[in-house]
Amino acid sequence: MASHGTASWVSFGVLLALLACSASAGDGAPSRGAAGSAGVAGTGSGASGGSAGLGGIGGQGAVAGTLAFDAGQTDAGPGCGSTTVPSQMQITAGNVLVVFDQSWTMAEPWTDPNGVVSPKYSAAGNALVAAVQPIAFELNLGAIFFPTVAAPSLVDLCPADVAPISQAPQIPIVPGAQFVTLWQQHFAPPWAVVLGTPLHKALRRADEALQSPPGKTVVVVFTDGHWTCGDGSEAGTVGSMLARGIKTYVVGLPGAYGIVGLDMLAQAGGTAKPGCTQNCFLIPTNVQELQQELEKIVMATVSIVSCEITLDPPPPALDKVHLVVSDAGTRYEVPRDDGSGNGFTLSPDGATATLTGSICADAMSGRFFDLRFEYGCVDLPLLK
Repeated sequence: MASHGTASWVSFGVLLALLACSASAGDGAPSRGAAGSAGVAGTGSGASGGSAGLGGIGGQGAVAGTLAFDAGQTDAGPGCGSTTVPSQMQITAGNVLVVFDQSWTMAEPWTDPNGVVSPKYSAAGNALVAAVQPIAFELNLGAIFFPTVAAPSLVDLCPADVAPISQAPQIPIVPGAQFVTLWQQHFAPPWAVVLGTPLHKALRRADEALQSPPGKTVVVVFTDGHWTCGDGSEAGTVGSMLARGIKTYVVGLPGAYGIVGLDMLAQAGGTAKPGCTQNCFLIPTNVQELQQELEKIVMATVSIVSCEITLDPPPPALDKVHLVVSDAGTRYEVPRDDGSGNGFTLSPDGATATLTGSICADAMSGRFFDLRFEYGCVDLPLLK
């Protein structure tokens, strides 16, 4: 079991296949069928105890899997086929703090373009769980629900308040699988919405909880409109977190379109859409789109510690090994480093791959949604 705050060894091809397996083969996404069974070990028990900040984070887990080079094939381009190479690399778990609106309007129905109708809180929560579960073993998550103390009436909304992360019903930051369980328990019947939208107070609670998180950390705000009784501190609070390297993503659910205050938060949080002047935050049109955006956000928090990757067992023919990454929803092949200092190299025995130059830097920064070595034939555009 890894100790608190340390990196873990993870079978990276298996880790990333878990996310890809939800896509159809027609997307060119790798199939998980060849990966065999994966064993989960060392999930850590440090989630018990700890009250403030990140005191509840336990050790990170490890995933192991086996894959024969002739077992199954993944989609690697027209007329080609390849198999994921079993590989291990050191990674640091990502941290995600969810700030979730549970005011009364969140119970209103969300009808997406496909005609599916569900309450906004339920649709958004389901999308979050679906995005988190495939890599739950490499994520730590917590939640600040707002409000937790209801306003007395519609004409007196300002008393609505938000409990700190250490108090129920908030979810302290815990390993991903435990978070999913606690999240589902929170919304189990007879759960009910609460009157008031004190987002400014919720953001301050988030700031308190994230003073010195290990690893890459993001805040994801879910809301369907403007907050009530704000005190002007909202952008400053989000900006304070950004100064510590913590970005804030704002998800605008139906009802949030055109809210200038949410634009301000996205801008202050470092996640506004480039060049935008209005609706700079995330505005999903349906649950599937929301899930895809959340997958990108949570996956980007998982970072590698070293650009040296172990291939175990080494592939039999080094010239058939390809590095494939997914960037902004498109799969690319990364060329070998031919002396330019960018790409990847293989050791003479094929047991070690090393990412070089900007490819190493991009992988460590979380640029790639998917990174894997493929054995066989790959027909994909080259990453430039």
